[in-house]
Amino acid sequence: MRPIAASNVGLLQQHEAPPVATQFARPRRSDARLHSDKEVLDFLGFAPNIQQAMLARGPMPSVLLVRFLGTSLSGQWSGILVTKGEHERFKDLKQPGETPAKTYAFTNPAG
Repeated sequence: MRPIAASNVGLLQQHEAPPVATQFARPRRSDARLHSDKEVLDFLGFAPNIQQAMLARGPMPSVLLVRFLGTSLSGQWSGILVTKGEHERFKDLKQPGETPAKTYAFTNPAG
């Protein structure tokens, strides 16, 4: 989860342990990188055999590029993509940037 406030950006990666938040001044553009290490792959729910295959291929960090335009906020997510074959076995890994980024528009839930 990555909640975003109006004047600052607060990044929050939530685990079973107490979450840790980091805040910094509002830039026009910022990025957050998520390294695909064993801890992150566990958190995301990948099976151990899939994790081993992914880690053997040296996954690059996934990136969320955030842009502030006036009062609106948009983001582009470039992440790893795992393809499974028969019997849920690892088939392929696409690195960030090998597939088109996914675009998101964020809104303020407080209105």
